Amino acid sequence: MLSYYHSLKDKYVFIFTSGYYNQVIDANILRAYNKDLTSLLKIFDYNAIGTNYYQLVELFILNGFKLYSVSKEKELYYEINKYVDVLKDNLSVDSTIYQYYNYLNQGYKLALSSDKLTGDVINKYEKNIEGVLEKLEKSTNSVQYLKMNKLFINFKMNFGSMSINSIIILLQSLVDKFPLDIECKWILYKCYRILKEDLYCENILENIIVLQPDNYLAWIELANYKKDTKSQLECHLQVVKYCKYSKNSWKFISKNSENPKIVSLSEKQLKKNFIIEV
Repeated sequence: MLSYYHSLKDKYVFIFTSGYYNQVIDANILRAYNKDLTSLLKIFDYNAIGTNYYQLVELFILNGFKLYSVSKEKELYYEINKYVDVLKDNLSVDSTIYQYYNYLNQGYKLALSSDKLTGDVINKYEKNIEGVLEKLEKSTNSVQYLKMNKLFINFKMNFGSMSINSIIILLQSLVDKFPLDIECKWILYKCYRILKEDLYCENILENIIVLQPDNYLAWIELANYKKDTKSQLECHLQVVKYCKYSKNSWKFISKNSENPKIVSLSEKQLKKNFIIEV
């Protein structure tokens, strides 16, 4: 059973590090994420999985924020607040890492009271983050500078306090500064997807794959932009090369591959119980 949870942990660490969670908008998927992450955070702690623990906590907070934005389930906040308190007990209050999580939590509080929010409250929150960003930009802590920028952009996207085109300009600036950051590219992809700019979407996904060839989540998305069956099949073959849990990819392969051995393999895979599915 523990091996199952380690596999599940690896799945969510990948979802976090790849930035794929930025693409999920379906409430049912977000609830499934929330359920899995809740289980993982009960089973593992920092001593067991090191920095992966903080990644799971951050994903839990971000996922809860997104789930609230589509479901308005206010009880989510109490679990999230608990984990921010856990971090407070283990990190220096003055550390940029804690400040980052604390601002995530504040953002969530604002989301909970969004029906009572005024522009002044949102502006004050954004000004606070801008103040931290200015300090980080002058320091050598580029990792925290990048993380806080992404928090800032996600906040603006969730509250609609900036147009998509303006957010794209901010993101492009970040991508230019941090060309290897996958998450920035995912958020940029999300913006262009909202604008239905398919060519830009396809180019960004292909760029992500160049940087991270085993990013099966990017291959899944890229398949949606390919016009011909052969190109789509190539994408799905890459998906199952790096991840055996994609039921939809196995289905596509079984229906469209002309290779009898591959068809046989896909049909065999489809008979399995997909405990963890992407």
